[in-house]
Amino acid sequence: MSLEKIYSLYKTMEQEKVILSFNGVVTADFLTAVLDIMENKMSNLNDSPNIKKKVFNVLVECLQNLYHHIDEEDDLKNMSKKSKSALVMVVKGMGYFLFRRAITLIK
Repeated sequence: MSLEKIYSLYKTMEQEKVILSFNGVVTADFLTAVLDIMENKMSNLNDSPNIKKKVFNVLVECLQNLYHHIDEEDDLKNMSKKSKSALVMVVKGMGYFLFRRAITLIK
C-alpha cells in the first residue's frame, strides 16, 4: 500500500471520528493492549468521567465476548484449523459512541 493511500485512510478515519480500529487474532495479550490503548484515548476526550466509564465497560464486555466465543474452525477438507480474527472499531459521534465488531476467518 502506498504512503498516499495510507495517509488517505488515516484522514478518512480521522474525519469519521474513529478512535479505535483493530483487525487480528483475539488473544489475552490483544485484550490487554486494546484496553490499555482505549483507556489512554478516553483520558484525552472531553466527556464526563461517567460517560468514559460506561464506554470503557461496554468495550470490555464486547472484547470479552469476542475472546470467549471466538473459536478455531476445523477445516476437514485440508485437515487443519483456521484461526478466526476479529475486526473491532469504536467511533465517537456527536453525543454517542458506536461499537462495531465482526469475526472473520484467517486462512
